[in-house]
Amino acid sequence: MYQNISYIPTLALANWFDQGHTTTTHTHTPVFRSFQKYSIRRLIKDVKKWTSRKHGTVGYRLTQWLTGHGSFGAYRRKIGKSETATCYHCDRGQDDTAEHTLFRCPARLAARDRVERKLRRIIHMDNIVDVMLEGEEQWKTISEWIEGIMKEKEEEEWRREGRRL
Repeated sequence: MYQNISYIPTLALANWFDQGHTTTTHTHTPVFRSFQKYSIRRLIKDVKKWTSRKHGTVGYRLTQWLTGHGSFGAYRRKIGKSETATCYHCDRGQDDTAEHTLFRCPARLAARDRVERKLRRIIHMDNIVDVMLEGEEQWKTISEWIEGIMKEKEEEEWRREGRRL
């Protein structure tokens, strides 16, 4: 088990789902209401495989993406930090979510294409974690891609807000 504690929220939520709980039966819990559309259970299908892996660490930005809590317009609007959930990078009027950022936003298409060429496969929301779990190289490729995008989104957010980088 890795000593990096940032995996704990991910693990706790995945274990919660493994125990048979669902967002539809426990909607009174605010933390889990936010997962009705974006479920970490959709990403981490096999918690034992996730926690027993021999490779890959889960850092701050990967945790943000896995949970959907980060520099995403939809999340920032939900917590009152933004007036709009709309993606700043495309003119489609789409909500800026973790899924949109990696898989729907045209501004991120080139980066995703590079990752898919390197891995020689199509990556999507329903297989991304499974691909990461296949091996160290897959984990590294995908986690570096997510890390880079999340860092870029964070810096863009800071610039919009006039904060120093």
